[in-house]
Amino acid sequence: MKTKLIRLMVITFYFSINSINAQYRMDVIEVNMKNTATLNFSNNIDYIIFGENPQDSKGNFIYYQIFQKDNTCTFKAIKETSPETSIVVRLTNGEIFYGTVKIGTNTKILYDYSNIGNKKEEEVKENEVIEEEKEKKEVKENVSLKKMEERLELVMESKDKYFTLGTKENGITYQVCNIKNDENYTYFKIRINNSTGNDYTIDGIFMKYFLGKVKGVKKNASGNEERVTIEKVKGNMIVKAYSEEIIGIATKLFAVGEKGKLYIRIEEKDGNRTSNIEVEGAEIQKIEIF
Repeated sequence: MKTKLIRLMVITFYFSINSINAQYRMDVIEVNMKNTATLNFSNNIDYIIFGENPQDSKGNFIYYQIFQKDNTCTFKAIKETSPETSIVVRLTNGEIFYGTVKIGTNTKILYDYSNIGNKKEEEVKENEVIEEEKEKKEVKENVSLKKMEERLELVMESKDKYFTLGTKENGITYQVCNIKNDENYTYFKIRINNSTGNDYTIDGIFMKYFLGKVKGVKKNASGNEERVTIEKVKGNMIVKAYSEEIIGIATKLFAVGEKGKLYIRIEEKDGNRTSNIEVEGAEIQKIEIF
């Protein structure tokens, strides 16, 4: 709640600053003795400044006549020789519009700028909604990740359920001793026993599964193979000589058919000691659910 309040305050401040400093260039406004030009804005006009439009002793403008009311202003040339001049219109909300007024034949009766400020405000509101949705998504993802890490620890601490899923190579025993699912992830507990006199360093863990026999697809076709996305690996990646370590792995939820097969590859890059563990699809279908 506090984070949301702070974010809303920042957005409000951002909008206020941009409203005060918002500057928009107007079209070149052409008028003459017969044709006027009316400017329409989203907010009331605070003041109008012409670069060159002096007044006579009676207070009448010499070159351009100005009619102003609320959020509109209308110009008309008083003399055919009225010079080209700059114009600045400041609105009560702080927005500034600037451009050029001159004598010409390319006249236009109405210049409508009423949507410019509104669009700016709509953009800020849209950004606010986007930020809110982003924040909700981040909170949801953080909750999901925290839950995943907690459950991964539970699986690593759980009793061994499988005793035949594994392999032994070069004095290293790899055992997949527990697997569980929840609504988003699959969790693995892998026990690695190093019975050699050298430390065993895990440099990479890779997982993929084969769907099994699919009608119309050859057994070894690439379309029959899927990579399993590993989200988290927990545990000591160095198994000391004559010792044992527990490795926890959390992957994106996946399913393998009864005739499918999961492959877990654990690599030691420098020592070239690599294992390939196979888990039958029939075993995966027995996975416990949180």
